[in-house]
Amino acid sequence: MAVRASREIVIDAPPEAILDALADVEAAPTWSSVYKHVHVIDRYGDGRPRRARVTIRVLGLVDHEIVEYHWGRHWVVWDADRTAQQHAQHVEYNLHPEGTRPACVSTSPSSRPRRCRIF
Repeated sequence: MAVRASREIVIDAPPEAILDALADVEAAPTWSSVYKHVHVIDRYGDGRPRRARVTIRVLGLVDHEIVEYHWGRHWVVWDADRTAQQHAQHVEYNLHPEGTRPACVSTSPSSRPRRCRIF
């Protein structure tokens, strides 16, 4: 059975800082009990992860997945193929200024939005 979920949170930080935190995938086990181990297999030219080998534990079941990341200016998408425990996963994080739906944009560092919604 396919599951589709959506959540919206507000983070008091510029989009670049949020994406930098999301790009630190190897730190995920320090802030999420689901992640047991993350190893980056390879990276894009800017240093962000392209693929990672991930060990997770959900409801007592341990699973191993290869996650592939795609990065944009104010978004990240990652996909995990079929594993022993799941059909597949597709996750999208899209950053938007609080109270709006367009992407976080700034014309200069001083006009950067400080609070962004993450969808």
